[in-house]
Order: sequence, then structure tokens, then C-alpha cells
Amino acid sequence: MMPRRMPIEADAHLRKAREAALLAVETYNRPGASFRAAGYLVLMVVAWTALFHAIFAKRKVKPYYRQKRNPRRFERVDGDFKCWELSECLQQYYSDQNPSVRKNLEFIVQLRNKIEHRFLPALDLEIFGECQALLNNFEHLMCETFGDKYALSASLACALQFGRSVNPAQQAAMRGAFKQHLQSVRKLSRNFIRRFLRTFWPTRTTVSKYF
Repeated sequence: MMPRRMPIEADAHLRKAREAALLAVETYNRPGASFRAAGYLVLMVVAWTALFHAIFAKRKVKPYYRQKRNPRRFERVDGDFKCWELSECLQQYYSDQNPSVRKNLEFIVQLRNKIEHRFLPALDLEIFGECQALLNNFEHLMCETFGDKYALSASLACALQFGRSVNPAQQAAMRGAFKQHLQSVRKLSRNFIRRFLRTFWPTRTTVSKYF
């Protein structure tokens, strides 16, 4: 029995998702880039949104907002259907479920909104873990839904590292220059981690152990 062909719309969204994710990694790993985290997050939000749209298309669900006055019709923006953004995709996909993948994505959306209009290169090292989890979760869901042939690992290479680290004086200068904006983003990060721990390890002793 021949395997079912993927719907054309789903295939287009999936290609977009995969290309955006690869471009995000390229942006993050590019030597000399100082806007890496912000650029990476913006592109990964595009990738995740396209991935969810591909999943919805595979399920024959149209990821568009419906008109409030006439739910049988879709809203339009500049003549095109108004698509669900990532936050709405999360609501539609997970409904009342709150797995760790969803929590990570909700945090990333908030973080993207905070840093996309700011220049915070000193933040890159602090959110590396979240960036890595974002990529791992993306590949896992894509392969789980559409097959291992779409895995990103075959197209990625390990980034080469230089032996010398950044001069401590340079680090201090960078952190001082962006201190005000960093505090705002750090507060968001700490609040997210606290909520995450309370959700998945709800005992107070566990939470207080980390904070």
C-alpha cells in the first residue's frame, strides 16, 4: 500500500518551518554576530508557527481567525486570511494541556517581544539553554509528526569554538552598558522558571531550593 501524500499546503508550511529553523541556527552560530539571540528567536518563532500551520493543514484544520459576526467566514488582512500567530497556535494545539514544551514556547514568545527591539548581546549566554531547548523541541515535534527524514541534524554541523574566552573587562563593559534592559529580561526569565517549577515540581521546598 502506497503511503499517503502530504497535502500541498502542509508540505509548503513544513518546508518554510524547516528553512526558518536552519536559518535561525545559522544566524546564532555566525561568527562576529552580536544580535544572535534576538535574530535566532525571531526566526524560530517563524519556524514554530509554520510547523504548527503544517500540522493543522495535515489535520485539515484551517489556521485562520474567523469573523465574530459570521463564524462561517474568515477574517482578512490586506486581502489575505488572518493566520493564527504562535500564541494562538499553542492554544489551539494544546488546549488545556500544559506540557513543558508549551511552557518553553510561551516564555520564548514573551522573551522575543522584549528583546527584538533592543540590542542585548550580553544576554546570549544567559538564555543559551532556552535557545537549545527551543531547537530540540522543534525537531522532536517535527519528526514525531512528519517523520525522521525531516530531521535538522543531517543539515547541521557542530560549531567550531575559539580557544580564548571573551576578556573579563569586555564582559563587564557589555553587561554595564545593557544593565537596565538586562534586568527587565532577567526578571521575565526568573518568573518563568518559578512558574515552571511550581507547575512540574509543586512542593515549596523544591522551588525554594533553586530560588
